[in-house]
Amino acid sequence: MSEDKVVCVTGASGYIASWLVKLLLERGYSVKATVRDPDDPKVKHLHEFEGAKEKLLLFKALSKTLAEEAAWKFAKENGIDLVTLHPGVVIGAEALPGPYKLVDVRDAAYAHIQALEVPTATGRYLWEDKNETTQQFSKERAKSLGINFMPWELLLGHGYTVKATVRDPNDPNIKHLHTLDGATERLHIFKANLMEEGSFDSAVDGCEGVFHTASPVFLSTNDPQAELIDPAVKGTLNVLRSCAKVQSVKRVVITSSTASVFFNERPLTPDVVADETWFSDPDFCKKSKNWYALSKTLAEEAARKFAKENGIDLVTLHPGFVIGPSLHSKLNLSLEVILNIIKGVDTFPRPYRFVDVRDVAYAHVQALEVPTANGRYLLVGKVTQRCEVLKILHEHYPTLHLPEKFKAADCEPTYKISKERTKSLGINFMPLEVTFRDTVESLKEKGFLNF
Repeated sequence: MSEDKVVCVTGASGYIASWLVKLLLERGYSVKATVRDPDDPKVKHLHEFEGAKEKLLLFKALSKTLAEEAAWKFAKENGIDLVTLHPGVVIGAEALPGPYKLVDVRDAAYAHIQALEVPTATGRYLWEDKNETTQQFSKERAKSLGINFMPWELLLGHGYTVKATVRDPNDPNIKHLHTLDGATERLHIFKANLMEEGSFDSAVDGCEGVFHTASPVFLSTNDPQAELIDPAVKGTLNVLRSCAKVQSVKRVVITSSTASVFFNERPLTPDVVADETWFSDPDFCKKSKNWYALSKTLAEEAARKFAKENGIDLVTLHPGFVIGPSLHSKLNLSLEVILNIIKGVDTFPRPYRFVDVRDVAYAHVQALEVPTANGRYLLVGKVTQRCEVLKILHEHYPTLHLPEKFKAADCEPTYKISKERTKSLGINFMPLEVTFRDTVESLKEKGFLNF
């Protein structure tokens, strides 16, 4: 975004407006913002935004805005290009009498910027992601602005009681689980080992849904059979054996990977659209020594065979490279790759198949709750090259010292991945720039990035 663009935001101390000012500053805009009293302590947070010192000017104004009817009349008479946005109850505001029509504040802020930047934006946009009334609201015009509403269920919570398995319930690395809303009342931690048959019996007992996410992730290994393949395959079968022992389990959702989809002899040229009918070839994985892909491929094959033989309703999810804000303080593999991109030392295979961790989590819930969910689902928000990643990072964080030069291959067109089946789960992937911004902010918050 060009740094010479200037915009005005009225009522800047408000809930939505504050987020809007924050996003505009991050994009390099200079912002003139009106408030009732520039010296009011309640506007102090505006001055703390990154870039506020250089690019934020506060002005005193007595009224918030013209009423919509008067605004349209005035705009028509004076040739003003006017767009109006009509949010529901923005989550995070103080409680109002129900029924509610809900929208996330980050969607609200992003929609304001899109209404300015999308050349074809016109007229009125109604945006309410979830409503508890008998009325239904169309999202078609909001989607034309590139708005993918954040899942309200993940924000408010589903109210499930969760039995979670870990290797060591006393491990400090799981401390973040105990801080989640509702954890005190509805989270139960069990000790389990993938390689021990029966280890998951007590955790699975009484559950209606089981999410099997545990599987080792190593890009290099000295003993692929012991470190990757056995835990993936035997671990998956041990979980399924526990599920087969109880009648309460209605569906099992397994977190697989695109690694069980793309490693074969099929070309990945820009005209290709891959989908869930693609499978990785175990022989090809062995030949290329991609042991992680082999472990996920063999685990999925074993799971499908066992589920069919034992009458288990099985759904497998195949996320790409998962990024986004982290809930714990440990640096995982995917966030380490993002750090390496920023530092210019990334060696991870490209193009990237990115997906937001929040979309992946939501897809798991949908895979359990949508009655018609079945088979495989590819979870990839966008396939992209490093040049687009660097462009997004530079637009939002111009002070970052990013690598200026990269190989021509880093900008080549990529293949595409079908989203048709994921749409049937109600998944609308978050924009890549939102995911990257939130990823960087998370890295900064946890001390992995300083600038």
